[in-house]
Amino acid sequence: MLTVVEARADEWTEDMDNRIHKGIGVGLDRGFLKPGDNVIVVTGWKAGAGFTNTMRVVTIPSTTIEKPIPIVAGAPNPLEGVKEKDF
Repeated sequence: MLTVVEARADEWTEDMDNRIHKGIGVGLDRGFLKPGDNVIVVTGWKAGAGFTNTMRVVTIPSTTIEKPIPIVAGAPNPLEGVKEKDF
């Protein structure tokens, strides 16, 4: 289990990206992961319970990148334009 002790980012998508990258970094540091490995990221389209609907395969980069690639923040919203009252 991994506990993230850094402060949460104000923006939910940025916070999720930070946590995912932290987990990948710990996996690399501990030897669980290596560059070129694939990681399955399961998340939701918005904060809160009951919104998990997205699974992405992320390949660990072969080089260190200065600015992490957005994983959640860069994902398209599958329900863009749909209002909660619609479902």
